[in-house]
Amino acid sequence: MANQGAFVQTFTARGKLLLSGEYLVLDGAVGLGLPARLGQSLRVEQTEQVDSLHWRSLDVQGQAWVERRFTRRELRQPPAAVDREPADRVARLLHQVLTAHPRIWPRGVGLRLTAQLEFERAWGLGSSATLAYLLASWGAYDPYELNQAEFGGSGYDIATSSAEGPLRYRLQQGKPQVEPIRWSPHFLDQLWLIHLGKKQNSRTSIADYRSQAERDLGRFAAELDVITDELQGAVTLAAFSDAMRRHEALVGYVTHQTPVGKTRFPDLPGTIKSLGGWGGDFALVASEATRAELAAYFKRHSLTTLLPLSEVVLTREAPIVARPVLARPGRWLVFLYGALAEPRVDNEWLTGHRYWLGDLLDYAVDVAQVSSSPYPKAGRIVPGTLVELNTEEIQALDVHPQGHGFRRTQVRVLTSTGEEVPAQAWLG
Repeated sequence: MANQGAFVQTFTARGKLLLSGEYLVLDGAVGLGLPARLGQSLRVEQTEQVDSLHWRSLDVQGQAWVERRFTRRELRQPPAAVDREPADRVARLLHQVLTAHPRIWPRGVGLRLTAQLEFERAWGLGSSATLAYLLASWGAYDPYELNQAEFGGSGYDIATSSAEGPLRYRLQQGKPQVEPIRWSPHFLDQLWLIHLGKKQNSRTSIADYRSQAERDLGRFAAELDVITDELQGAVTLAAFSDAMRRHEALVGYVTHQTPVGKTRFPDLPGTIKSLGGWGGDFALVASEATRAELAAYFKRHSLTTLLPLSEVVLTREAPIVARPVLARPGRWLVFLYGALAEPRVDNEWLTGHRYWLGDLLDYAVDVAQVSSSPYPKAGRIVPGTLVELNTEEIQALDVHPQGHGFRRTQVRVLTSTGEEVPAQAWLG
């Protein structure tokens, strides 16, 4: 999305699916996360309505489903945690971000923030997690912390928000561990998503899991890891389908639930597996049947949203580079160029930080498109470097003397390894 002026910022986040590890990912199991091609964007604009913040959440049709004006005073005292209306959740998220980084809302100006969904709200592809990620991107806030405070969960959907392909996700001593992986099986065109017609509430699913799950969850998580490895490494549809069935059986045993294949689709020509909280959202179908045959089957069950998995998620066919460009949790990839990247006295704080590719003179950001471009001098191209910064350092850059008149937004950077990564940048 193009940056349309110095006072406009844009941020994007991808939706998610959890291929394996549901529930037990909360207790250390590995989850296979798949970023969706569709997601959510956030547009931030300054207005003349002094000290007023106008929030709008738009659905995929462009219709507002959340709209509220907030004053600074209101956002200093957020709604109580028991208030669950969407606008209350937005207020609490804004409160946390603005409290940590107040300079992003300058005194004497107003703000208009517009969140735009790219998928149907009922699909369960992560409207909440992508919102937390977007606001964290704007406010240089730890997205895992922000998401956990308001929505809970393992945080894998935060990892997929900026991912460019499948990943393995694990909570290790409560800390997110993310590993990009190669996953694009040759039987991908025989994998489907069927929407079960009911959106699941993540908090409710987690609460039910905690109240009903068996003890010794660490042992069950280790057993699930073996199945996850088999799902990731399967070379035939039959092997993949067998791992799906065993995954369903184990999670069903741990959570005292019956797999959806037994309760609703016992005669399905294939194998079906729940994704995320059981009982709603999408389920994964592995079948040798044609799309028309599957569509006819599910239509008899009053379900009509059948999608090829390959059209919904990003897969990765190319090998992963040995040292992927990936920021650690709580930190951000930042693309620095011009005065902000020069070896000046007031830039000495850069010394000692993690860099990728000492410079990117052959690759740069196409400011006109707010996307990456491999062609030097095409459009408004600027060379620079990628660096990993923490929240405090980003806040310092927001008021950097050489950045006057620039606004931070999200861009995509093409590295010399051919990997395209999202990063923060200050654009004029």
